[in-house]
Amino acid sequence: MTTEPDTAPGVVRAPTASTRKGTHTRERIRVAAVSLFAEQGYHATSIAEIGARAEIQRGALYYHIRSKEELLFDVLRDLVERVLDGVRAIAEEPVGPSEKLRRLIVFQTRTMLDRHEEMVIYSRDGYALTEDRLARFRQLQAQVEDVWARVLAEGAAAGELREMDPAVRKSIILLVNSPHDWFRSGGRLTNREVGELIADLVMRGVANPAPRERS
Repeated sequence: MTTEPDTAPGVVRAPTASTRKGTHTRERIRVAAVSLFAEQGYHATSIAEIGARAEIQRGALYYHIRSKEELLFDVLRDLVERVLDGVRAIAEEPVGPSEKLRRLIVFQTRTMLDRHEEMVIYSRDGYALTEDRLARFRQLQAQVEDVWARVLAEGAAAGELREMDPAVRKSIILLVNSPHDWFRSGGRLTNREVGELIADLVMRGVANPAPRERS
């Protein structure tokens, strides 16, 4: 005796009410964790505090997450993957390498400021990841830096940008990632304008003073 499938081949079943509720609950947990990690640090935050902030009992909390470190990894992975998707898209845009670099700087600065709480966690608590999660986190970071390296190499090859030591490249990325330490949104400048100011500063420093003439 055979059993007929619940849905026709190729038909995607709509999310059930329980699935939607589970997704909503996990997002509440994530929001609570981001808020607490940013306020008081990963190590100083307990699972019980996350559950209380999310208004979820401890037993139910462990139904949705396996550990506090899993929450930390999810927050950091989401941030870096968002940056990685953005910089990869910019690197493929049909513009010259100098313009690509400017766009990388503005995009990454603005993203880090738009996601201020996550960036605080990234810069302070990323080291708290262990073993496989730490390796995966570092791999994502390396992929972002690889995109920057490729754009800078294109600029040098085209004669638009200076040849650059990897230490200088890392310094530029650190500069782009740092405004969350001193800038607060809602003032005279927008997050994008801060990115534009940093881009102006960096571009003056890395532009080739004697651009190569095209043959």
